Amino acid sequence: MPQIRTFLAAVFMGFAAPACAEQIQVADSPVVLDLPDGFTAARGGLENKRLNAQVRIFTDQNFSFWEQFFRVSARAYRKGSLNRPDPHLYFYYFWPDTKDAEFNLVFNQAGVTAKVLFEVDTGSILKNAISFDAIERSLASARVMPPAAPAKP
Repeated sequence: MPQIRTFLAAVFMGFAAPACAEQIQVADSPVVLDLPDGFTAARGGLENKRLNAQVRIFTDQNFSFWEQFFRVSARAYRKGSLNRPDPHLYFYYFWPDTKDAEFNLVFNQAGVTAKVLFEVDTGSILKNAISFDAIERSLASARVMPPAAPAKP
């Protein structure tokens, strides 16, 4: 009987977990990440209308800037950790009585400091349209793609 319950739980989790799309590179940035289905290029980043979510990438500041930013910000960010082997910063803002939740990852790779901002309507989380786990898996998958070698003439 325990095996049947384990099987049914695995099946249910498979249906409840949002499917992840292929790797998506954010336009005009070197960052690639895996996102739940439904994200498309829009307004300088990626957007998912069903979730009322957007992803933006910033590469214009260094790591120490972001460390300081999260230390002194007036926003009540919470520090978290992601399943990543590299040094990184992960801060999120989620309060059930606010409109938007914000998840921030800062990391260095290939000489680039990247900040990935994942914003989502709080209602999408509260209604289980997307989970914290799905958001954190997406952020943990972020990486910098080295520029392609120039084509030889």
